[in-house]
Amino acid sequence: MPPIHAVNTAADFALDPRLENDSALIENLPLCQLRKIYCDDVPWFLLVPRVQNISEITHLSPAQQIQLMSEIADVSARIQKEYTPDKMNIAALGNVVAQLHVHIIGRYHTDAAWPKPIWGIITPRPPA
Repeated sequence: MPPIHAVNTAADFALDPRLENDSALIENLPLCQLRKIYCDDVPWFLLVPRVQNISEITHLSPAQQIQLMSEIADVSARIQKEYTPDKMNIAALGNVVAQLHVHIIGRYHTDAAWPKPIWGIITPRPPA
């Protein structure tokens, strides 16, 4: 598995501006954009399916749902190998940004939010 580092490639679908502002494109996978959240505290990544106008996993076709789960598993394994976190958090909330996106976050017993969820404690910091 290749290391997870940012690349400069134009997105080929409409990405919510908040997701774009908070993250960098890493690569396009078969279904999703893999993005890295601007955060130095924990390894925090997003998978954003390149499918327009969806907000729920159930809006994906059955084949897309299977592909999403495969990409979640692949990215999780890559994060575990590269960053060796104590725990992986995987979440698709969509309460603030409706566009379907899945957070994949490596957590450490020593991070500022442990053992609570990171939301409201650890925040993205876009580059100046």
